[in-house]
Amino acid sequence: MEGRFGYRLVGGTGAAAGEPLNRRVVADIMQTLPLLGRFTGRKISTMLQVTWDHIHLRSPDPEATANWLHDILGGEIVRNPGRIDVKLGGASVFIAKVEPGDGVNAPPVTPHQGLDHFGLTVKDIDAVAAELKAKGVTFTTEPTTIRPGVRICFIRGPEGISIELLERDKRYA
Repeated sequence: MEGRFGYRLVGGTGAAAGEPLNRRVVADIMQTLPLLGRFTGRKISTMLQVTWDHIHLRSPDPEATANWLHDILGGEIVRNPGRIDVKLGGASVFIAKVEPGDGVNAPPVTPHQGLDHFGLTVKDIDAVAAELKAKGVTFTTEPTTIRPGVRICFIRGPEGISIELLERDKRYA
């Protein structure tokens, strides 16, 4: 199907092979979707596009939590007036102070319903695990292969946070 700007929609790429999408191409695709819907008899909708902004943690000792994320996982501590954040793996981790009597519940025992853990990709998971063990990090699951090309382990972070570390072999991606 050819759009009004002369781009041919081929193989889901949206533009000629190897050509990056730009606003003009995206606009063309958006105008072409209703036509595609008429040809297939299906309603074609545009997907909501989201990106990660932050993870929000609560801690009785935000400084200690930030230092752990820095010392153990290599996060960058960012101090702002009245708060401390950590840049980690491309996302911001906001750390709010928990005060006695403020109505915040104790951390749940894992596994539990709801948010269970967050995962971070690493290279050479066995070397990473050895480094973390040398730092005294608690492993709840030792490095293991869960399927071809994917190795994982779980560590216990501050306040009982469960953190998955995983390594993906690009041959299986």
